[in-house]
Amino acid sequence: MNGQKTMDKKLQFAYSAIADCQSTIRAIDVKLGALLTAAFLPLGVIDKIGAVFSSFKNSFSNYFPDVAIFIFFILWLLVVVALIRTLAAIDNPKAHISRSSEHSGSFYNGGEFEFRAVDIWFNRKSICSRSQVTQLATRYPEDSNILNELAFEHLKLIYIRDIKLYRLKYCFYGVLLWGLLGVCIFLITRMQ
Repeated sequence: MNGQKTMDKKLQFAYSAIADCQSTIRAIDVKLGALLTAAFLPLGVIDKIGAVFSSFKNSFSNYFPDVAIFIFFILWLLVVVALIRTLAAIDNPKAHISRSSEHSGSFYNGGEFEFRAVDIWFNRKSICSRSQVTQLATRYPEDSNILNELAFEHLKLIYIRDIKLYRLKYCFYGVLLWGLLGVCIFLITRMQ
């Protein structure tokens, strides 16, 4: 009986750890969405930004403003692409787990449906699961292997969480550098 209580506690822990990872991933996605919105806000005042850049270029007789404006746009582009890339679906995390072929991945069970570009806009009736219900049921782990399957799912979520956090950190730094460069360009035009 004591062994069953220990197993129940481990299973509860695994479920809690999975739920925590999923919640963290959702929170990261909210922050990414806010940063992406902030990156696109200047498009609403692009005419004013253009006037600032024009004034900035006229303040110098060398290539400094051209280089600074080029870096400004490159930083913006890199940040936007990185933010979109981080928000977008990450490739199969199973590929990033050591010895993943030893696990069925039945908790998440990705790849059950094959989609095409047309499925972005339409719900086609021809889309069917690769497995029948009984086939899927046979892939569910036995009692002794449930904890391993949950740990495998947890590792996949940890990979997704960690790569999103890593990218978020550098997106934040990129937005910070981009914003500081923009403020510096603006201040230089005001001092002239």
